[in-house]
Amino acid sequence: MWVLNQPPTISLSSPLPSPSPSEATPSNHQGHFLFSLLNSVLQSNILQRDTILGIMRHLSSSEFIANCAADGGCMPMYTSVAEKSMLEAAHEREKDLLHEVAELQWRLICAQEEIQKFKTENAQV
Repeated sequence: MWVLNQPPTISLSSPLPSPSPSEATPSNHQGHFLFSLLNSVLQSNILQRDTILGIMRHLSSSEFIANCAADGGCMPMYTSVAEKSMLEAAHEREKDLLHEVAELQWRLICAQEEIQKFKTENAQV
């Protein structure tokens, strides 16, 4: 029996305050907060998809065994082996892409912080 835990919900209903013209770029704190929030959402999404894939595997193997016992033949009811392997390959590719997106977002935040630092240094000179 599978027990699914509902991940904590994150409410994004309250928008962030719009920056004033002097604060055109997000602050360090906001950038880190948004990155950690997005990373958390992506990680929970990956975990949920892993759980769904595991349940699908369990169900399809149970249905396969039930069909073999009931019909005397072995015909899977819903998914074939090729479809499952394609689904797994697509899932792995999606996980890789999500990790790449998270890494690129982190690099963007770091680059924006560095640009802001240079702007501040140049304004003081």
